[in-house]
Amino acid sequence: MFPVEDGVLRDRIINEVLALSLADNTKSRLLQSDGSYSRPVPEKGIEARASQQEFMDRSIELKKSTLDSTENDLSSPIKMKVRRKPTIQST
Repeated sequence: MFPVEDGVLRDRIINEVLALSLADNTKSRLLQSDGSYSRPVPEKGIEARASQQEFMDRSIELKKSTLDSTENDLSSPIKMKVRRKPTIQST
């Protein structure tokens, strides 16, 4: 751990990284009192959120907007597989 003294950066970490990580209801695990982990059971009607996928999607969008702003400079193309967002089936 280390302090983040830059207020703008600290706000981004809290409001983007931490918030998205805590909203993950697809791959997250909950620590139980006995030290084991369990998967959370999402409530019906709640959209599935996979933080790692959303981080990758945001990264791709940022890269695309950067390429658009540099007049389609293709010197460093995106080489990533894009997966579909998982869905939770209600029973």
